[in-house]
Amino acid sequence: MSSLSRPSTGQDLVNPPVRAYVAAYGLWFLTFLVGLVVAFAVRDVFQMAMVFTPLDRYGVHLFNQISVVVLVVLLLALVVVTEAYYRNGVPRRQVGVRFARVIGILALILAVAQGVRLALEVVAGSVNLLSVLILAVSLGIYGGAREVVKRQAQPADASSARREVMSGALVGALLAAGAVLIALAIKTPLNPYDEGLALVGGMRVLHGDVPLRDYWAIYPPGQSYVLAALFGVAGENVLVERVYDTLVRVLLALVIYLVSARVLRSWRWALAPYLAAAVLLASATFYGYAVFPALLCGFAALLLGFIYVDRDKLRWLVGAGLLAGVTVFFRLDLGFYTAASIGVLLILTWLLPPEGDVAWGDRTRRLMLAVLAAAGPALLLVLVFYGYLGSVAGFSTMVENLLV
Repeated sequence: MSSLSRPSTGQDLVNPPVRAYVAAYGLWFLTFLVGLVVAFAVRDVFQMAMVFTPLDRYGVHLFNQISVVVLVVLLLALVVVTEAYYRNGVPRRQVGVRFARVIGILALILAVAQGVRLALEVVAGSVNLLSVLILAVSLGIYGGAREVVKRQAQPADASSARREVMSGALVGALLAAGAVLIALAIKTPLNPYDEGLALVGGMRVLHGDVPLRDYWAIYPPGQSYVLAALFGVAGENVLVERVYDTLVRVLLALVIYLVSARVLRSWRWALAPYLAAAVLLASATFYGYAVFPALLCGFAALLLGFIYVDRDKLRWLVGAGLLAGVTVFFRLDLGFYTAASIGVLLILTWLLPPEGDVAWGDRTRRLMLAVLAAAGPALLLVLVFYGYLGSVAGFSTMVENLLV
């Protein structure tokens, strides 16, 4: 064993390798960047809170200057303290868990700041869905960091526990990086045709128009109804639609990750298709496109189908059928592909049963029950939705616009 990695009494390293210090200082720099983001978020909340105070502009200016000084001092303290904290953690092999602990604290501060901001937005009557997104992400990071720290505290073999913590931290960091990559394009210029049609469709439905009857459309109106509901809650704003679209894309990438993990039987190898999906979704800068919620529902239905195969519980197929039905609200073609994918999965389960399950009659009856469990809810949703749409817009008009 090399002297660079030979442990001393306990778990400390006598001479830690240089790469360990490089990694520690890399995490230290990342901590500084995260702290900078949190500082900007807290200052933004301070400035927003000043609107609700009776202070004049001079008092507000003085308070803002003081808050900037305080935040700069706290940021410098973070830089100094975490540098020593991470550096001293290298010999103890605790850099990963210490990084998770610090990031968890910063995420909690950001979550509190966003919670205050969200409360102020509610008071002002103008809720920004981006605040909700940041609050959800910060709470998720806090929960993940807390779980990493908790696992490290449990008694276990030191080397295996350290590998598990580092592996979990790496997976979490790459998942977060993919989500951030998708969200970065939210400020791209407006697409006047595709995105414009989606926005106008949502606004027209909000104001009482019926798709296909009052305005022309070539795609199912599910996206228009979703945007109308969001506009009714958060206001008719492009950012509302873009935050919704971004959330859908992030969830789609995560569902692809979960499906890949089941197919590949590895949480780490599933990162490859996840990151590929994140890059593709980030490069698709046309927002309001109904294909993304359709893909989300379709892949989620397929995921529930895989869970059914593992657990043999029909309730998972009922959920898959409901999601397949919702897919048809957004895109007819993707709804068909989703139904076909679930059907192929069920047929393969019928043809290739688990070991010991060879009774042909039992397998056939199980297949019939599975098909009914998946197809029943899907057909019910489709009949209700398109039955209503055809009754108000005209069945001939609906068929001509959506199918012909």
